[in-house]
Amino acid sequence: ARKNLSMESIDSPSDE
Repeated sequence: ARKNLSMESIDSPSDE
């Protein structure tokens, strides 16, 4: 779920 690359931490906390 990549809605905002600038807020990917909020959008996808498990992406990291």
